[in-house]
Amino acid sequence: MNVRRAMISGVVLLVVGLGASEARAQGMGRGRGGDRAFMGHLKSLNLTAPQLQQISQLRADMLAKTAPARAQLQVKHAELRTLWLAKSPSRAAIIAKHNEIDTLERQLRNARIDLRLNVFKVLTPQQRSQLQAGLAAGPRGGKGWGRGPGKGRGRGRGPGPGPGAGGQAL
Repeated sequence: MNVRRAMISGVVLLVVGLGASEARAQGMGRGRGGDRAFMGHLKSLNLTAPQLQQISQLRADMLAKTAPARAQLQVKHAELRTLWLAKSPSRAAIIAKHNEIDTLERQLRNARIDLRLNVFKVLTPQQRSQLQAGLAAGPRGGKGWGRGPGKGRGRGRGPGPGPGAGGQAL
């Protein structure tokens, strides 16, 4: 029984570890929020052609500068997967690999911060204010992600029978 429990625990840890690694490996511009939201808000600012050109060049320069780190990050994630798949995973080796990944991710994050600050320099004061207001409101313009009152499926007050109606069990 203990062997079975240990195997199940090991598989769960492996799946969780690999899932977290994959989520972190996705990199810039993928997923909700972050740089994707930042670049999305830029589209609503009525940028001039020269501004678009400058921002495009800044982004291209950042991507070129960070290409080696992004490639190394993919390799490190593959190495981490290999460490987790070992017959007897080494805690020290896994932590060391995570530290290497953290260093690369920090470099990429700093490059994204520099990009944002450089983009701010291209914008007019009014555009900066609009951008900051949009970022403060969130990726959906301040509309929440939760389920509240309204129509449709899910929680909230909407049309249709309530829970347990019609003899159905919850």
